Amino acid sequence: MKHMNDTGDKHSFGDTPEDEPETNEDGTVEPSEDEQLDYDMIVTRALKQIHGSGMDNILKTLGSAERPSQGMGQVTARLIETLKQSAKEGGREIADNTLQHAGVEIIQELSELAVAKGVFEYADEAEEDQEIQDAGLWAVKYYGEAQKNAGAITPEMTGQAQQDMQQGIEAEQQSMAQPAGGGIVSGEIKDKEAM
Repeated sequence: MKHMNDTGDKHSFGDTPEDEPETNEDGTVEPSEDEQLDYDMIVTRALKQIHGSGMDNILKTLGSAERPSQGMGQVTARLIETLKQSAKEGGREIADNTLQHAGVEIIQELSELAVAKGVFEYADEAEEDQEIQDAGLWAVKYYGEAQKNAGAITPEMTGQAQQDMQQGIEAEQQSMAQPAGGGIVSGEIKDKEAM
């Protein structure tokens, strides 16, 4: 699964204009090969923890949380932090943007697991979607607190990460709200031909 830069930051993936990433027609940015490898590595290792030896502890954490979003955020932050540190010890630095996109996939997987195991029961799809979105914000909060306590980031950096996550959520909501062949968008009937 490819991850995209929904924040609009053209230089998130490259350090210089010469490293300018490839932009898709919809304005999203294709990850570089290294970024895609990092993303795949993080997600694969997280899934092994989620569905392997860590499952019981993960389900306990999810089940003891006040809200599903808080539990998913806490587990995601802990997984991301552990996997990032492991990669660093192996000589590989993982970009925060890549970690953020991997975190989204991890949250979705945690929600599916918790529902399948009877830990979470959502009233409807809208509630599930909201809990998943909120989990992203909780994950940034928990991850930021851990990084701040370790002296790795400043409070300003945490605030920026939360803002970036919120922008990513809003961009995702907008892209999902726009039907391919027309339909109702923001209370107005839109016709693809008229656009």
